[in-house]
Amino acid sequence: MKKEIVTIHQPDFMPWLGFFKKINQSDTFVVLDHVTNKYKGQSWFRRVMLANHSGRYWLSISIKKPDKYSYLPINEMRINKEVDYTNNLKTIQRVYAKAPYFHTVYPLIEKWFNSNEPLLYKRNMSFIIDVMALLDIDTKIIYSNPLNYKSKSNELLIEILKSQNADVYRCGDGASGYQNDSLYLNNSIEIEYNNFKVEPYTQINTKEFQGGLSIVDALMNIGVEETKKIINKI
Repeated sequence: MKKEIVTIHQPDFMPWLGFFKKINQSDTFVVLDHVTNKYKGQSWFRRVMLANHSGRYWLSISIKKPDKYSYLPINEMRINKEVDYTNNLKTIQRVYAKAPYFHTVYPLIEKWFNSNEPLLYKRNMSFIIDVMALLDIDTKIIYSNPLNYKSKSNELLIEILKSQNADVYRCGDGASGYQNDSLYLNNSIEIEYNNFKVEPYTQINTKEFQGGLSIVDALMNIGVEETKKIINKI
């Protein structure tokens, strides 16, 4: 009998390859959009790494300051529209203009920056869904907010997994630093770590290979088909 594999992740900003590999190997992707976070926090839902000839650099998005508190749910975070993001687009265009698949991928980035959608998670998820379609990933998507989960930390993740009838929780490698695996096993949920390491691929804009970048980099440099091979590799 096939085991139900579930992964849980926040709606990251133009995520890296490992994010999509994890989703691709899961039956259900639960978008953790209801949890509270600091609006100025250095989190992956508002920044990601790209690279140029000088090395890695951060592509970051400014969040509108809340009226009262520094913390608010991710699904309530609004993009700071007082910031001019023209330079972000120009930088990406300049760095990747000569990439073999620039004209295939750049419209997805333009779509993100030119959108009128004020909520960060909705823009991020629009990009994620578009990339999933490109890569033929048909994993079911569930959002945590409408389900009114009440727990926190490991207990929250277990509550989510049980609600989705998960047999296996597929999680990122970083989870090993805070995750109590025994709690999941006690609830009859197996743990599978992503264990994803990026094998070097051709990058036209770097002196030496840079890993851990947004999937934008792989799509620009090696295209959809080669990127599919990376995320489909066992």
